[in-house]
Amino acid sequence: MSKFTLITALCILVLTSTGPDTLGTEFVFVYPPNNSGSKRTNVTLDITNVNTRNVALVTIQYNEYSGDSHNITSVSHITVLKVNVFSNIVFAFSGSVTLDNIKNGLHSYTDNRIFINSTIPITLLARNLDISGTRDTFLVLPTSMADKQYAVMLPSSATDGATIAYLLPIQKNFENQQFTVEITNKASTCSFSHTLKAGKILAYSTSAESFTLRAQSSTEFVMVLAVRKLPVKKGSDKFDFGCFMPTAIPSSGCDKLAMPDDHIIQLLTGKYYLLATPSADCDSVDITIRSRKQSKSIQLAISDFSKGSKILSLKHSGNMAAISTMVFPLNVVRYGGYNIGDLNYEEGAYLYEVPTTSQFVTGLTTFVVDDDSNQITIIANYPAVSSTYFDGENTVTFAPLPFFNETWYYASGTVQPGFHFLHSMGSYITYITGRINNTAYGYVSALNSRKAIKPVSTASWDFAMKPVSTSVFTSTLQANSTSLTTTTIYSTPATYRLRTSENSIPISNLFPAVKFGDGISEMPFDARVNISASAPVGVAVINFGDRNGDIFTALPTTMAGNNYAFTLPSPGSLGFSTAYFSAVTEDAKISITIFDNGRYEEYTRLIRVTEGSNTLFYSKRNGFTLFATSNAPFLITVGVEGLLVADYGEEIADFGSFMPMPLSTTECSQAVDHKYPLMLFSAQSFLISPPSPKCVPSIRFFGISDKNFSRDLHLSKQSDTIQKLDSNVYGNSVALFSNTAISVIRYGGYNMTLPQLSSGTFLDQIVSWDNFVTGRIPVSIHDTFSSITVIGDELTKNSVNLNWYPVQYFGEPAYISVFNADQSFFFENPGRFIIYVSASVEVSDGLSSAFGYAVGYGRNVPESKGGIGIGYSITLIIVTIFSQLLLL
Repeated sequence: MSKFTLITALCILVLTSTGPDTLGTEFVFVYPPNNSGSKRTNVTLDITNVNTRNVALVTIQYNEYSGDSHNITSVSHITVLKVNVFSNIVFAFSGSVTLDNIKNGLHSYTDNRIFINSTIPITLLARNLDISGTRDTFLVLPTSMADKQYAVMLPSSATDGATIAYLLPIQKNFENQQFTVEITNKASTCSFSHTLKAGKILAYSTSAESFTLRAQSSTEFVMVLAVRKLPVKKGSDKFDFGCFMPTAIPSSGCDKLAMPDDHIIQLLTGKYYLLATPSADCDSVDITIRSRKQSKSIQLAISDFSKGSKILSLKHSGNMAAISTMVFPLNVVRYGGYNIGDLNYEEGAYLYEVPTTSQFVTGLTTFVVDDDSNQITIIANYPAVSSTYFDGENTVTFAPLPFFNETWYYASGTVQPGFHFLHSMGSYITYITGRINNTAYGYVSALNSRKAIKPVSTASWDFAMKPVSTSVFTSTLQANSTSLTTTTIYSTPATYRLRTSENSIPISNLFPAVKFGDGISEMPFDARVNISASAPVGVAVINFGDRNGDIFTALPTTMAGNNYAFTLPSPGSLGFSTAYFSAVTEDAKISITIFDNGRYEEYTRLIRVTEGSNTLFYSKRNGFTLFATSNAPFLITVGVEGLLVADYGEEIADFGSFMPMPLSTTECSQAVDHKYPLMLFSAQSFLISPPSPKCVPSIRFFGISDKNFSRDLHLSKQSDTIQKLDSNVYGNSVALFSNTAISVIRYGGYNMTLPQLSSGTFLDQIVSWDNFVTGRIPVSIHDTFSSITVIGDELTKNSVNLNWYPVQYFGEPAYISVFNADQSFFFENPGRFIIYVSASVEVSDGLSSAFGYAVGYGRNVPESKGGIGIGYSITLIIVTIFSQLLLL
């Protein structure tokens, strides 16, 4: 397992990069028989590999059946399919995989489950087409979404049809599994207990009546629900077919929720809904119906719904509506069809579950449309408005839902038949409905599992994402005398959990024995703290004391190097500049050269990787340039206590920290230019270091004015190593070129021209063009109003809807976009890019501290996928100004 090694932390924010829960590697389901029976049903499976790098090998295990209900024979099959990167294939079952020997009541039957395994996560759509033309499509849920309890209401079938609920164990070779099933209809409520034996499945069926089913089991299971001969509308003599897989309901009681359970729905192709609660013991519930035409809270007797005597009709609610409750989670099933036009024509019916907003997804999803007659509806939050791409193009136009105070938006339209994909940095859900030859189908393209929404407790609590007023997220930038207004984007929905105090690590008592500022030394203890993750994570180290602090991105140990060079500024009279050294995979013999006030100091030290080893550091009460080389990879973390805010004296000081990137080489002369785009919004001072003590690189600066200049970088000249660039002269961006690899540190801060208004300063690594990355990275936001700067190539600019302006004189297309964000988010782009975050926070009354850090940079690998803050494990080494370590 690879590792991170870093130093310091008051708070560590970990973001994982995952897709919707409906992406999975293991699936278990059945195909219900359609209206004409199993022998006259054609079933197919759409398999989609959304991975852009890896082929999926998919194994399908199933039985084909023949004979009648009294004499069933089966033949087992195993099929292995190859699904290429980012592609969709259709697998057609050659024989009958359905069984239609289902009787009324609760019974066990021959095991006709279909098992699917994939080497990487995939998405499955099951299609069920009858010889008569009736059809439906449903999203197959992976076994990772299985649970122990479900509650759902199903509509009535025709007299010669059937409403069927399959209860399927997810283990292939399970032992006896206990089920408790409660059925409530108009006449009664009946409870059944059933021990399902190996080699069987469980199903409940009835005809010509609707019912509410609540099921629990001793272990996880999934359900498949179907209605054969589903009436197109009440009293109709025309019938269709509907089937879907429900998600588990997170509570079996009637506890009050901590936040609304919202179901946002479009009514163009379905105005009827079936509601179920977790328990029949709940007497009543306040349900709020909101739409353009109405907003009212209505008292509904749950007994009326659970007995199947009522189906919620929203015929008079316009095209969009929402069903909400604060009492307990609802399961909402859409009973849809194209029978609601002005002419009241009848063209089919379908069923699917309407997810809550907490089940909305982010990132990439796919769907398939069967014919030209379709309706695609996307419900999304504000971040998705400017970041949603359909089939790779930013062509989705959203309209606000006014009854949600414009915190949710929708887009609806028709697309061409075939395979399509959506990508968004926001939170969204996609409903697909269509009609073919007087029959209809409908499904949800992707969703997440329902999470229990509990009231806040004192032991731990969740912070949910919230929309923020757009009025505070607009700023104006000047470039080439052109006024550019940034576009606001917000974070994707996520949940952060603060751990309780027993998970904190007190460390303030470690430092009295450590003398900083006296040169090279060792801490008399191993200050490392290890963090491991089963999947790659991003880590932001948040280090704030009572008066100051900083944030930096942690480097995983896979990014450790053998060569480093950087310059640290002089701190205030009571401060010190310190560099900490960490071995990562093996003991490292490090040669350290310090340039300080015109003289060199040289040291050779061995740092050990074994647990309990002392921690090596170099600390001075003035600035210095450090060069370090080693026989084995290692990492460095630096901190400057008492970091002065520009040149404004001792009265204003902050704290700066970062992890320097290793240099690819210490050679002084190279044939190619190294390019560093510099932004002058929140930093106008930069610390520049050559790769080795004797090297004198040639560096060149280019801005938008005629003040461009070139010079040799002499280590002995402070005017060279600490370079100040006035934005009034050079504009908002400067292109820095060097004939060799150099280290560039951003010495940043806010309100730089007025010391009485200063709000802190920070240190951060500037990343070269060669270290830009592609792919998906997490961006952690600590303050409400953080400034986000994205620098990218032309593909980056064309792939995300932000306001961009060019970096002048860069030699190749490079662009900058600046916006504000108040929550952590994922940024995904096929182009090459880097992201910088900076902000100022109030740390105590009247005192502010600034922070700045880069995220998403690689290690001199232009095709690098993902950011440097992405890795499997982390080693922290504690520094100075904090009192405890908290894990988020």
